[in-house]
Amino acid sequence: MAPASASFLSALRKARDVKVKELNALVSVVEKLYAAIENVRVRVRVRVRVRVRVRVRVRVRVRVRVRVRVRVRVRVRVRVRVR
Repeated sequence: MAPASASFLSALRKARDVKVKELNALVSVVEKLYAAIENVRVRVRVRVRVRVRVRVRVRVRVRVRVRVRVRVRVRVRVRVRVR
């Protein structure tokens, strides 16, 4: 669990246990919820960027393998005897 989401849950528990109905408690809970959402959003962006880079590298490796196969086919020798 991310630190921001943990602090959000602890703020909710504290507000429930104390039964505080003040505006300050509500503002505190909303701020921590916003921090948790931002934390998740940043992590998702990083994961997407990494996945795209990995896909590009795989495609480049496949192209190199195809070129090697073509070179091997060109080096094949054929023997012909004429009588």
